[in-house]
Amino acid sequence: MRVLVAQPIPESAVKLLHEFFDVQAADHTLSMHEMIELISGADALVCSATNAVNRDVVAAADALKVISTVAVGYNNIDIEAAMEKGIAVTNTPHTLTDSVAELVFGHLLALARRIPESDRYVREGKFREWDLNLFVGFELRGKTLGIIGFGAIGQALVPIALGFGMKVLYNNRRGPVPDFREHPDVRYAEKGTVLETADVVVLLTPLESDTRHLITAREIAMMKPTSILINMGRGPLVKESDLVDALLAGRIAGACLDVYEFEPSVSKELLTMPQVLLTPHIGSATREARDRMAKRAAENVIAVLSGGICAYRIC
Repeated sequence: MRVLVAQPIPESAVKLLHEFFDVQAADHTLSMHEMIELISGADALVCSATNAVNRDVVAAADALKVISTVAVGYNNIDIEAAMEKGIAVTNTPHTLTDSVAELVFGHLLALARRIPESDRYVREGKFREWDLNLFVGFELRGKTLGIIGFGAIGQALVPIALGFGMKVLYNNRRGPVPDFREHPDVRYAEKGTVLETADVVVLLTPLESDTRHLITAREIAMMKPTSILINMGRGPLVKESDLVDALLAGRIAGACLDVYEFEPSVSKELLTMPQVLLTPHIGSATREARDRMAKRAAENVIAVLSGGICAYRIC
């Protein structure tokens, strides 16, 4: 059996696949056209969020049995096309939870304490003396963290937030989570209440038809003018042009973005705003998380091709 790996992944996962299969591992991110050229005869495709596995790619797959994405999200894969051909699709949940949760607070602390601005100030030789009013930020203690999308990552934020002395409001499509029902500083609330109440709003929902543009001018208008919006989910959760307008008008205090509506393109206005922190989709970019993700993707391929049970099968 042959496995096509469409994106460079940690060598440990490639070695694991080599124990069972012939492996064709790309040394760069394969384009859609390259995947179409190479996928004939492959029993498995290992891809990532940057590989567009659309209907054309699936149509060219004459032996494919499983598409294993090295990611939690799978909106880059045409699930309907895969299902029509009986191709299994798997993902890697619970492998990047801590990495993304930690980055949320990395972003938040950096913006709250104006670390990027301060760093540039020193590097540019502008620091002359201590100043009572220089780069004054805000503390997290006593603030309310609002979480929209309370899956594994959202829940992992709770102990970190509580450690900083914050309160937590969360919204979840499935309603209140039993584990937190009795916690005095963690409350379930409707989305509107989260937006109106929270000092920091974190987006962690998956991208689906009903979550695209989850945050537009209407939702931003509900937020406090002193609040911060953090998007660690998917870029199209936020209508980026509305966010730009709100930031320019001072309707909210700032934003932290790791994902973008038209990724990798970023609205040029965001690039010049000191109250905005930008990173290039690095939520899972730790050695530990990437190793776990790739290993699970490989294990998913092994499970499906061996006829075993795959716990992380989407379809």
